[in-house]
Amino acid sequence: MPLYILKLQAQTSGHGNFQIFAPNTYELGRYGDVPVDLSSGIPQINLPILNFSDKDVNLDISLSYHASGIKVDQEATWVGLGWALNAGGVITREVRGLPDGYSGYNNAFVHRTVLTDFDGSSPANYYDLMRSDLNIAVSTNGTDNGADIFFYNFNGRAGKFFLDGDANAVLTKYEDFQVAFLRGSASGSNTNDYFVITDEKGVKYEFKEMEFSGALSGGIPYISAWYLSKITGPSGGEITIEYTTGGITSRLYQQRCYSQAYFAINSVTHSLPQIYTEPCVSMHYGISSIIPKKIKDPLGNYVEFITSSIPRRDSEGYIANQLDYLILYSNKQEQIKKFKFNYSYFEANNRHKFPVYGTGDPRSFLNFRLRLDSFQEISAEGQMDNAYRFEYFGDNNPETDDIYNLPYRLSPSQDHWGYYNGSLNSTIFPGNPADKPFHRDEWNLALGEYEGHPSLTYAVTNGGRREPDAEAVKACALNKIIYPTGGYTGFVFEPHESDGSGTPLSGGLKVRQIEKGDGISAPKITNYEYDNYRGSGGRCLFLDNSYYTWYWHKYAPDLGMYGNPEILMSFGVPEALAKSNESILKADGTPQLLLGSGANAYYLSVKESSPGNGWTIYDFSYDEDFMDGNREEIDGISTPGYFYSAFIDTYGRGGYPPFVRSMSGATCVFPFPYFLNNDWRRGHLQTKRTYSQENVLLAEDSIYYEIRALKAVPGYKIAQVDEGRFFYARYYDIGGMVKPVRQVSSVYNNDGSITRTTKNLYYNAVEHKQLTESRDYSSKDEEVRTRYYYPPEYGNTFSLLKGQHILSPIDVRSYKNGKLITGEQIQYNEKGLPQITYKAEAGGLDIAFNAQSPFTFTQKVSNVYNSDNTLRSQTLKDGTPIVYLWSYKGRYPVAQIQNALYEDVKAALNDGSESLITNLRNKSEPSADDLVVLSALRDNSLLKGAKVTIYTFKPLVGMTSQTDERGRTLSYEYDTFQRLKIIRNDNGDILENYQYHFKP
Repeated sequence: MPLYILKLQAQTSGHGNFQIFAPNTYELGRYGDVPVDLSSGIPQINLPILNFSDKDVNLDISLSYHASGIKVDQEATWVGLGWALNAGGVITREVRGLPDGYSGYNNAFVHRTVLTDFDGSSPANYYDLMRSDLNIAVSTNGTDNGADIFFYNFNGRAGKFFLDGDANAVLTKYEDFQVAFLRGSASGSNTNDYFVITDEKGVKYEFKEMEFSGALSGGIPYISAWYLSKITGPSGGEITIEYTTGGITSRLYQQRCYSQAYFAINSVTHSLPQIYTEPCVSMHYGISSIIPKKIKDPLGNYVEFITSSIPRRDSEGYIANQLDYLILYSNKQEQIKKFKFNYSYFEANNRHKFPVYGTGDPRSFLNFRLRLDSFQEISAEGQMDNAYRFEYFGDNNPETDDIYNLPYRLSPSQDHWGYYNGSLNSTIFPGNPADKPFHRDEWNLALGEYEGHPSLTYAVTNGGRREPDAEAVKACALNKIIYPTGGYTGFVFEPHESDGSGTPLSGGLKVRQIEKGDGISAPKITNYEYDNYRGSGGRCLFLDNSYYTWYWHKYAPDLGMYGNPEILMSFGVPEALAKSNESILKADGTPQLLLGSGANAYYLSVKESSPGNGWTIYDFSYDEDFMDGNREEIDGISTPGYFYSAFIDTYGRGGYPPFVRSMSGATCVFPFPYFLNNDWRRGHLQTKRTYSQENVLLAEDSIYYEIRALKAVPGYKIAQVDEGRFFYARYYDIGGMVKPVRQVSSVYNNDGSITRTTKNLYYNAVEHKQLTESRDYSSKDEEVRTRYYYPPEYGNTFSLLKGQHILSPIDVRSYKNGKLITGEQIQYNEKGLPQITYKAEAGGLDIAFNAQSPFTFTQKVSNVYNSDNTLRSQTLKDGTPIVYLWSYKGRYPVAQIQNALYEDVKAALNDGSESLITNLRNKSEPSADDLVVLSALRDNSLLKGAKVTIYTFKPLVGMTSQTDERGRTLSYEYDTFQRLKIIRNDNGDILENYQYHFKP
């Protein structure tokens, strides 16, 4: 992709290093950052395209749309603005400090900074030690001051994690999978490190394809994203993904020329200098992006992604950055599925276009954004299916001044959160009212520079308007999906506001109404009302003045300059200003296109209603982000010195000894330690209450959770003043767990009685965090207790399963009022496949759990597998044996032989060495002769009483025939789109005929 997202590596305006993402990476990363659910008001929009599978692994390919609104700086992905193609997965990161990784010189994971705060027991050489540690910490080749935040999105799972000092992954919200960060090949001082995620079924996801970004503010280039390259299952399934650079390796990204402004002010001059009030966009090289090229299985079946050969209008003229076709091929090069994507462009209104200088100015592409209009399936014969079509806010006519059209990308016409606000801003820096004092930096105050000077208030009249607009925020957002069937889903969005005034209180959109229609009957309308608004932290908009900070220092005659300029320079003030001016103003205009801040708004209560059908009220959990305050522990996890901030002079000067001055810091106070994002604690459904149209409570469900921190890892923000003088502040990253512990369901009956059931859930194992016990209580207070035992609880008995992270329960047993009523134990092989299933006899004796002797119930079903993990034979609980013969490279069974043993089938085939069975299994498809041999088994004297069923398949499509034990055949026919069309009997008569009708 040739388009790139600009991000500031901090959650507060202007405090951090620039970081860039390719738009595909950014759009996929959002799903791990901003929740898509009712509590945030964001509807889930996902359109399945196809599923690609092999044995025990599969990959869903789909289109998803993040309906939180389109930001002004946002770039279109290769499938259009706001859309993401889920075709594998990605891990991207927010770099904090140095990029996390292994050293190419000593193979060690980069050391993390550890600083010791000054107290009364500090050693005599404390300042020497701190000077050494801090010098290393600010070095580009020194210690890493904080853990990066990684956002994952793969195969329907999304979330965040970070790495502790030993490179162990800590999930911000615990899931039952493992994340391994592994050292890659060395390249100088760097290594191409990669991730492997293993889910609870033992399926491994390897992220080895890397996207590189340029240096961070003069630092070293780094890996900005890892794309999914391979999926492998314990039973031998495998999917690989190939990527391409999209036609060029080094890509441009764009940014506004100024995201901060520093200028001297006095009673006469207090306006933004002209240089900051003119449109200015700069272009830089800095990223190598990748896009998927093929998804393959070991048999040679593959999905191919074909990109356009025509340059995009919203890019710098590069090709191969727009997906035109997605095609599924069989290993015979036969087209199975083909999808075409159709585009146009969102174009800025003429009065909101970037002021290019002549036809040769390349920045005119900023006026366009790729727009996905539709996608549709095309058969191998060229027949076109009806399309999925999409409608958006805005007339998309540059001649009008429609408020629902976005201005040029990177336009300063945006609100506090980066959404369009309909303004004609010429600068990203806002104005300042005459009665609004400038913010004064707390450290500047603490070090005495403001002594005796009152707060300062001047009007900045030539700034922009950053207030949100309730209609402009909808610009270019999706508002309708029309399906191939003629049905549709329409969306009515509104801004986030809590008092009903219509004035937005936070950025972006929430859904107010969803209308679903089939084109025939009356549409179904669902309305949403929101209560108990909570804004998201991390943007410092609550400060006395979040955009303007005033620095002041006194003139020092003995030095011939103002105050202590090095202090102001460490705050970011340019040297020339710091040394020659008394009052300096900093304006922040940081872009809000970033990862790591979570949703803009949450709601504790949401009402969902449908006219004539009553309503449902949902209540959700919430917790504020931690942005300040000294917390020595969180949920029992030690966090000493949280938000501790200090200025340290390790040498002393001017006749004064070394000293430390400290305060309780905050995210919005220099040096701006990162806030603790508590989004993992938010948005969990607590109560669901269902009412009739007559406002009668019908049912109520309540869920109670254990929400607690599991691990805390410290990080630091450090700024060097000069030799021996530093600022530093400490923050923590937290990994936690959310588990439901109690569920209560109540049904309110017409006679006034209440039917109530309760379920208590327990997670008591030391070895893992999975459910170990549930207790269900009926309205009659009858208790059903179910106990679960997993491989980690059996010591070394199931070491192979544990080694592959296969966490399927071994033993599940239930008791009613203390008496065993059901029980099942499963013995798995080393691939995680069930070999023997044991069942408790009804009314049988309960045998206590025994880690050394795990299987104590009665054997019921047993399975035997071939060397390629296909099922060879099965013995049912009544003793009936079943043999399975396979073909199609072991992907589809071709024969099921009931009431026969495997040895009998071998004998009937005269296949003592199993070569015939093995060769049949390894064939791409059975031959006609093979089917004749299989059919003959029905009359073989060695298989008396056996029932032989024979199958044929069209790989990737479905079954083509099924012949039962009497030789009667059902045949299955498919249309040009590979959909089931006709089922016939062996006389050719049509038993079922499927018609697919579409509305125009």
